[in-house]
Parts: sequence; structure tokens; C-alpha cells
Amino acid sequence: MKIGTIGSGRKGRPAAPPEDRLVIFLAGDDPEAKRETARLIEEIGFTLFDTGSLREGGRRQEPGSPIYNRPMTVEQARELVMHEQDVTL
Repeated sequence: MKIGTIGSGRKGRPAAPPEDRLVIFLAGDDPEAKRETARLIEEIGFTLFDTGSLREGGRRQEPGSPIYNRPMTVEQARELVMHEQDVTL
């Protein structure tokens, strides 16, 4: 499993609606582990953004990628990931 980074100065906002929270990216091949990790991410005040399998989703989170260590909302993340998919197809 791979969990993305957002920087040490960022704090979760448990009381905020999910769409207003910052995302934490997650990639993995074990559905149960992803569900449990998602629960923990939500509990600490972030929104999960699943980038897919460990192979493909993990690649999307590598240093130098558009989403690496960049704070963003789920809407911003969707736009960047969709744009990346359009470029690589």
C-alpha cells in the first residue's frame, strides 16, 4: 500500500465536510486494507483519494508527479488525475 504525503504543517479538519478537507492519496491492491486505511484517513480529518492499484496508483504519487506532496481538495485532485489520464492515453 502507498499513502501520499501532504507536508508536516498540514492539519486535518474532522469537522469540515469531506469536499472541503485536504486529500490524502492512497494506492493498493488489498481492498480490506484500503477500507481500513480510508476510515483512519477520514477519522483524522482528511478525505481519501484512491489512485487505484499499487502499480498504477503508486506511480501517480511518485515525486515529480502533479499530485506529489501538494495540498488540494478532492475536486482539485480529480481534475489533476483526470488530466494526467488524458495526457497518458
